[in-house]
Amino acid sequence: IIVPFATSSVRSAFNDSGLWREVWLFETVISAIILAVVYAALRKDVSPKLPLGAGIKAVSRLQHWKLAVFFYMAFAFVAASWFQFFGLSLENDHNLSRELTTHLWAVMGVGGVLGALIFGRLSDRLGRPKTMCLVTTIGATTCLLVLVGQPWAATLAAALYGMAGMAVPPLTAAFVRDQVAEHDFTAVFGARRTLFITSLVGFMVAMEITIISIARSQIAEAFPDAEAATLSWVITAYNIGVASLLLPAGWMADRFGRKKVFLWGLVAFIFGSLLSGLASSPALLIGARVVQSIGGAAQYPAGLALLLSAFPIERRMRAIGVWGAVSGLAAALAPSLGALLVEGFGWRAVFLVNVPVALLALLVGRHWLMESRGAKVSEKVDLLSVPLASLGIGALLLAMVQSGSWGWTAPFTLVSLASGLVMLVTFFLRSFSHAEPLFDLGLFKIRTFAVANIGSVFFLVAFFSWLIVLPEFIQETWGWSVLQSGFAIAPGPIVSTVLSVTNGRLADRVGPQRILVVGGIAGVCGLLSHIVFTGSSPNFLLGLMLPSLLMGVAAGCSFAMLVGASMSEVPAERFGMAGAGRTTVFQLSIAIGAGLAIALVGDAVNGYAALEAMRRVWSVGIACCLAQVLMFWFVFPSDSERIVPTG
Repeated sequence: IIVPFATSSVRSAFNDSGLWREVWLFETVISAIILAVVYAALRKDVSPKLPLGAGIKAVSRLQHWKLAVFFYMAFAFVAASWFQFFGLSLENDHNLSRELTTHLWAVMGVGGVLGALIFGRLSDRLGRPKTMCLVTTIGATTCLLVLVGQPWAATLAAALYGMAGMAVPPLTAAFVRDQVAEHDFTAVFGARRTLFITSLVGFMVAMEITIISIARSQIAEAFPDAEAATLSWVITAYNIGVASLLLPAGWMADRFGRKKVFLWGLVAFIFGSLLSGLASSPALLIGARVVQSIGGAAQYPAGLALLLSAFPIERRMRAIGVWGAVSGLAAALAPSLGALLVEGFGWRAVFLVNVPVALLALLVGRHWLMESRGAKVSEKVDLLSVPLASLGIGALLLAMVQSGSWGWTAPFTLVSLASGLVMLVTFFLRSFSHAEPLFDLGLFKIRTFAVANIGSVFFLVAFFSWLIVLPEFIQETWGWSVLQSGFAIAPGPIVSTVLSVTNGRLADRVGPQRILVVGGIAGVCGLLSHIVFTGSSPNFLLGLMLPSLLMGVAAGCSFAMLVGASMSEVPAERFGMAGAGRTTVFQLSIAIGAGLAIALVGDAVNGYAALEAMRRVWSVGIACCLAQVLMFWFVFPSDSERIVPTG
């Protein structure tokens, strides 16, 4: 990928197509530098200490599988340069016909078939490292044959290069298989593949939560006869659907298989995204969003359970850190990517962009993901609790989301709140008494799970009350565009993405407690800087960038750490159920934060009133961040007190 673009750019800069030899030499030097850096980084992991002067025998003693990676990268650079310049050399330097060079590609293919067979058998006799060195040497000498400039030399070079090139993949795979035990191979590579798939889907679903808000005005223009209250259900239907279906999805993942629920959820998400992108009426769009929410609800508990099952305990926080970092990256890219999609392709693109991503995850997930189930999950469940939990959470979330337009004292809001609370209380009472509850309330007896979920409420209310109303304040009070405000807020989520990865590694060593305390302190500092420096006139550096960076630190120290802290002592057979409970708390907390922020901001009549309303939001956020600090400093068990399960 790199070499063709680099070649084109360099030659365009010089505006001379005859400089191919100089460019080839330049890229060879760059390749050598890159390989030297890679070798320096891997040399301690590649080989054991060897006697001085061991010579070529040292190659046969290399046992670590990373040698295969180094070998593959070395040949990849040679291959990229070869394919870029083979035809140019024969045509321009030696005046051979283009027809001949075209036929040489077929010769190269024939050589590839022979090479895969010959070197595969040869490696069984000589050993993989010696054969790999031989293949690399043959590949390098073909470059010298090209310089001869005769048809026979070019044909021989093409055949030999094809033999060497096609031998590389099977030799690399065989070497890895030789050096890594089957169990370790599955554990290492299977875990990384699971992390890739769950992170990819997490990125897509996290993006979906916020990117749709960018397209609201374009959707309203597409359906001019629809009322604003009706179109608000495009967002509300998805949020309520996800939150209300999380607990049933968690039980199903533990009972029927996490991989199965995850993949079927992807099918529903693809179908819902496709219908949303093709919707011809508001009713069809809202219905498609409900279908999409079914898929979204399945991703959270099943995906988290698959991730936790794939990694050993000592590496779970690191994996959760990467998983959380990808979600943070989605938050960083959503405003700007959403604006670009809407401006370039229209509002339908924010839905249709999910289809190829989800299809990729579905296709590779069928082969890469390892199935896992809860060992002690009963085949029966309290069926009455399913509608009680789903409808209760849905009614409660409906009241919170619609309170801004209905009003907190409106009959619809009060009825939704009352009915939701009654159904949830009934659900909790049945969960205490029923032999097979939909959600095991005994999970809250695990101190880390209970405290981390309560701490999540404080952090999420603070963070999302800050995030939900800030873009609108920037656009309406400062007069910035949607694209400007999106890019202006982006530094914070980018910092969060980086810190989530590094903090995941750190938490594997020191635990999440101290990191979460730092996150709460950073949140206090970020919101205080808003109060001090943010005014009704634009002040990017101190009034927006500084608070955004500090809130990015808070998010990077909190989002993934809260997930890891809540799941750290949960037994493996309850991963799906516990993940569903944690995500339900997450969704309700977002709704509380959004509803609270909208209620505090209200309808500001001028810039001064808008600033005072924002300061009320920031003050509430400071109180929540302080509560987070106190919760994890004094209530959350220290590392020495935590009981980490053995599997």
